Amino acid sequence: MYERYFKFKERPFRLVPDPAYLYLSRSHQEAMAHLVYTVEAGDGFVALTGEVGTGKTTLCRAFLAQLKAGTEVAYILNPPTDPVDLMRAVNRDFGLPADSGDLQDLIHCLNSFLIEKKRQGKNVLLIIDEAQNLNRHVLEQIRLLSNLETTRNKLLQIILVGQPELNNTLQSNQLRQLRQRITLQCQLEPLSLSETGAYIRHRLAVASKNGHRLFSNGAIRRIFRFSDGIPRLINMACDRGLLAAFSEGRKIVSAGIARKAIREFKKTADPTFNRWKFWSAALAAGAVLFMAAMLLYGPFVIQRTDADIPEKDLALKEAEKSVEDSVSTVDPSPPSPAVSDPSALSEAPAPDEPFSLDSWLAAADAVQTRSQAVVEVLRRWEEGDLTLRLADYLKDDLTFFQLTASQAGMEVYPVKDGLDKIEMLGLPAILEFVSPETVNHAYLALNSVEEGLYTLFVPGQTEVFIIDKAALYRFWSGNAYIPWKNFFAISGQIPGNAPGESVVTLKLLLRDLGYEDVDLSPQYDEATRQAVAAVQANQHLSVDGVVGPMTKIALYNMKEGLGIPRLSR
Repeated sequence: MYERYFKFKERPFRLVPDPAYLYLSRSHQEAMAHLVYTVEAGDGFVALTGEVGTGKTTLCRAFLAQLKAGTEVAYILNPPTDPVDLMRAVNRDFGLPADSGDLQDLIHCLNSFLIEKKRQGKNVLLIIDEAQNLNRHVLEQIRLLSNLETTRNKLLQIILVGQPELNNTLQSNQLRQLRQRITLQCQLEPLSLSETGAYIRHRLAVASKNGHRLFSNGAIRRIFRFSDGIPRLINMACDRGLLAAFSEGRKIVSAGIARKAIREFKKTADPTFNRWKFWSAALAAGAVLFMAAMLLYGPFVIQRTDADIPEKDLALKEAEKSVEDSVSTVDPSPPSPAVSDPSALSEAPAPDEPFSLDSWLAAADAVQTRSQAVVEVLRRWEEGDLTLRLADYLKDDLTFFQLTASQAGMEVYPVKDGLDKIEMLGLPAILEFVSPETVNHAYLALNSVEEGLYTLFVPGQTEVFIIDKAALYRFWSGNAYIPWKNFFAISGQIPGNAPGESVVTLKLLLRDLGYEDVDLSPQYDEATRQAVAAVQANQHLSVDGVVGPMTKIALYNMKEGLGIPRLSR
């Protein structure tokens, strides 16, 4: 209703688990890093828990989008409460026969599938959401599935996702064998006050490049107090706030508008909100009774200083002060600082010294330059302020770039030994360079290519640095990473594992590009394949009729009006 008024491409606070809108708070960032590491390390069992509305499902969707190609995944959203029905659901999601009523037959079928995938060198992952609803018998069956292994490797990796009640269930003595199998437990926490402000701005930025500051400081504070930092409740309050501002003809959601919107929302008696507020009220009442008892019967008076205040409360006080000072403030405590000026991460050479790429590489810090390069490239895509949380502790470069780009609603396409491919796609890229003398490696952003000359962003340099192809090949390791935006959310590979709605979206885009013979059915037919092949030929890609990341980038490059930054003018 208000999308056109605020110039949104879609409602920014929809209650759907869209990975493009994932905001990585401190706990979300740590959980994502742990999930990625655990799967890559081949560990067998992970439990991810969090309160209702903290973003567990959205995090899982984003995690799945970053898995290496070829990973087989079964995602059970609402698991059955019977072991046989669970095995049927698992086999069905893997595309295996699932009609048998014999548990051993179903397990044998799954085991044969796992052995074959292991022979092919593929990982197999089972994710069970809403796992707090599982009873002891089903959890025991899941434990037995974790026994499927060779002498050296687990055949099946399992992730249980659920509310905190799952932790309570796993603590029971009857499930101690299962509990011992879990190699990692992650807990998603509600957002802090400053994270709430950053979360709101992030979703506005994904929905519209012009929507960063639609909520006043006071509105953010009221939304935080209402939601207790639960993303789902933040979404509900923000959506109502934008609707209220639209109805009043306002361009900013003020504290007063937020208060009225929240009051109207409470009238709908949202059960999630009521449950949270019930427990909050109960805890508050208990605190009041305790203090009354202390005043009536306590023989002494407690004097409290800042040293006695819990660290969490002190952090909240600091966060409230930061949001009052500026709506764009970001909590500096998460693992890596928010970066607004990439050149601030390293000192510039003395201005009277001629710049030498060889000397710079020999002394450059890989972690710092990796952050500087990705910030520079993402800035080319974003208008206005860009605030990112940089997980510098991640050792895998692709995982680091994917996590960082996802905060701007983007994906990353890795390139190996393909300078021609980079120029063909025509997007700013992150290149890894290696010093020939010291073998020290660092990262630079490739901003433009003109007539065989390559312009690199070097942190601390006031002038652009231009290098020819021969010199670039002397220092370039061959590794490159290209951030790109999946504007119309065409997920998966087509044909392959893409849902029907992605096929329809692809066809709509092809029609918009002039391929009018394509129908709008969810089937990937021959006419669509020929249209895709024509696009691939036009963009000098390999012509195979398959829509993967490179073809998606090419399609978006052909679509006018998307504001895509280019390597060439």
